[in-house]
Amino acid sequence: MLHRSLAAALFLLLTSPLAAQSDAAFVEWARGRIAPLDDSGRAFRTLDRGIAGARLIGVGESVHETEPFLSFRLQLLQDLVRRHRVTALVMESGLPEAMALDDYVHGRAAKVDYDATLPGGFGALEEIRRTMEWLRAWNLGPGKKHPVGVYGADLPNRSGSMVPALDRLQEMTDDPGVRASIDAIRPTATQISAGWWRGTQQKYDPLSAEAKAELTANVKVLVERVDRLSIVDADRLDWVRRLAQVVRQSETTLRLGPFSATAPRDVAMAENTLWVLGRLAEGGRALY
Repeated sequence: MLHRSLAAALFLLLTSPLAAQSDAAFVEWARGRIAPLDDSGRAFRTLDRGIAGARLIGVGESVHETEPFLSFRLQLLQDLVRRHRVTALVMESGLPEAMALDDYVHGRAAKVDYDATLPGGFGALEEIRRTMEWLRAWNLGPGKKHPVGVYGADLPNRSGSMVPALDRLQEMTDDPGVRASIDAIRPTATQISAGWWRGTQQKYDPLSAEAKAELTANVKVLVERVDRLSIVDADRLDWVRRLAQVVRQSETTLRLGPFSATAPRDVAMAENTLWVLGRLAEGGRALY
């Protein structure tokens, strides 16, 4: 019952303007607008007009790790994939780590380490695992012509470490200059890694001004060297350049601080999401 009521409320908020009213007036107003989830699919069809021209569809939540929200999102994803050609799922997870999820749902890998790809305990959530299993079945079955990719929009290790981005970058290029830059960055990146953003910031802040300036300079050189690369495989080059940008985003967030007025982490996630949209085929949509 909680699931159905919650979903009904979500559709109410998604499809109607909400004016300031008394409780009684609101209840009366809401009763005629709720679209409960049922087998008919009527609730999801109430969204059709609103998303007709959208390329990015966002779904939020007021509480993390809550089963009704997670189950609802899976049902919504399934409907959008089947009827509206959503071809990318973008998650608030590290961009380099989510590459392993994409390999799994496309069948390029036989298994995936959910704890490594979704740190912070999110990999243990059954609903998220069911989502990946459904996407894999879709991509290898009825969705072969319109497979769904999985992307992360967030900083690696959810702001706790830039090492996953360095690791992926090293796997994808053998350019000596890029590898030298990775080697120059890695000692400090490893030293300040903590598995979560606050712990990393607490390790970064006491570094000397010289060490911080050296990290900034090394990251700048890495990005410049990657920008000059010439790789025959255009998709591979696209990924290499994005991973270098993710290293830059991580360093920027550390240097400015997570609570900077410039909101560096939010800017990074916006940049990464726009990059995903740029990769979609014509007519494709992404669900964030």
